[in-house]
Amino acid sequence: MKTRVLHNLGLASIAMFCLSFLMPTNTMAQYYPETAIIIEQPHDVIECEGSLDQFLFVVAAPSQKQYKIAYRWWKDGRVISNWVEDFGQITFDTLRYRLSGVYRAEMFVFDPNWTSLYGNSFSYDSARLSPIVFSDQANLYALQKPEFMKDIKSVFTNLGNGISLTFEAQIYGEHNMDNPTYWTQIQWFRGNTPLTDNERYEGTKSSILNIENIMATDFANDYKVRLIGECDTLWSNNFAISEEPNAIVTLQPIGVEGCVDDVVQLSVEAESSISTVNLAYQWWVDGVMIMDEAGKFNGAKTPNLNVTLNLDLLYDGTEEFTCQVWPVGYSDNGAISNSVMITWKTVPVITTDLSSDYSAKENDMVEMYITATGNNLTYTWTKDGVDLANNNDSLVIDMVSMDDAGEYVVTVSNDCGEVTSATATLAVTQGPVVTSVNAETGLGLTQNYPNPFTSNTTITFNSQRSGNATVVMTDMLGNVVANLFNGFVDAGVETLIPINANNMNLNSGTYFITLRMGDKVETRQVSVVR
Repeated sequence: MKTRVLHNLGLASIAMFCLSFLMPTNTMAQYYPETAIIIEQPHDVIECEGSLDQFLFVVAAPSQKQYKIAYRWWKDGRVISNWVEDFGQITFDTLRYRLSGVYRAEMFVFDPNWTSLYGNSFSYDSARLSPIVFSDQANLYALQKPEFMKDIKSVFTNLGNGISLTFEAQIYGEHNMDNPTYWTQIQWFRGNTPLTDNERYEGTKSSILNIENIMATDFANDYKVRLIGECDTLWSNNFAISEEPNAIVTLQPIGVEGCVDDVVQLSVEAESSISTVNLAYQWWVDGVMIMDEAGKFNGAKTPNLNVTLNLDLLYDGTEEFTCQVWPVGYSDNGAISNSVMITWKTVPVITTDLSSDYSAKENDMVEMYITATGNNLTYTWTKDGVDLANNNDSLVIDMVSMDDAGEYVVTVSNDCGEVTSATATLAVTQGPVVTSVNAETGLGLTQNYPNPFTSNTTITFNSQRSGNATVVMTDMLGNVVANLFNGFVDAGVETLIPINANNMNLNSGTYFITLRMGDKVETRQVSVVR
């Protein structure tokens, strides 16, 4: 640190005492017979802000020792102190930057023994014996330490570009800004290596650094600036010169299926080549930018786009969705995802339903079928509520048996819902029987009596085994005319079955009564005469 050393005040006092014997005495103050003689002018003070006990002084003397010198100080053209006697010094306990300025002292000779003829109190101006004189000007430099006002920001650029870098800092460190004397030295660094001006670098020792024709070797994250002032050496933060970030799609969106009125989501994953730079997203459909819209799109500016389709919209599953991704602030450095489609599905609709009634003779073939619209359809057939394990749009029974009689239903379903067909009733009849001879199966079916009959007859059976029995009447073509009995019978117990031709609306002709228990069958022929 450079400091202009001030003269010793003791020498100044001796000089003032000697001069007092050489100057003539004059007691008439009003004629200013005295002159204040400046022995030493104030000198510049150059210190760092925060220095303790610094001062400016001036040494002056009157011509006679019985007189004294009155002083007061000025700063930058304004009075800053009151008149004091025999003390030409201004002291600063701690230097602050605001104290910097141009100082000078104002002084004159006065008679300390002056008294007023009118009883007025003592005043320096009334006791003055000399003209007022001013000292030379002296500068007080309270030098500030260099200080960065904020961090230097990292910059992005591309190869071949030119960039300009600067910083905000207090680098002058003194009060006299019109003609500063104590400049702060500036040096730009990359790592521990100082940069030097050359054909591409300019301003490596100034507050603005210009770099032309950026090369790959210029990209680094350890640039910094050093400031060397009179009071301190200071380093900036490390900052980077980096290639502009690019967006990279790391996971492409894939096509999805969705039901009408449901919400389906398209997703894309991406990253920035510079992890600290955020990404922006924008979804498009068929080249048109998507905006968020209630009941249609949500998340158009995010990695996840939610799409809702209802029957009022025009989308039919052939639209191409894409997502544009770019680093925030660098829209030209983006990427576009693959195009994907959403396949929309609807609840199945049955267009051709089952008939309500189907009939067949034993050993015939029966086919039931439906047609339905929709995607990824599944068919579930049931008979009397029991799943038939058939996943086709048709049900074929090659050889119908009496056990196949019942109610059939098919349910058509997919991910979006299901629909159920009409109920189809299958009636199965036995084929025509041409003999009335008892097959001696042990079922005990008797011939009706009377036979032929006009209105009423009776038939019985007495089975040699217990079990479920069915008795039906069919015509010559095998068509079921009436179901006469269906129930459990005990072995050896006779069962009587009355037949009323009127109630059954029977015409004259031949009919067959068939008893079935398990795999055993007996048949009797009856005749009706009307």
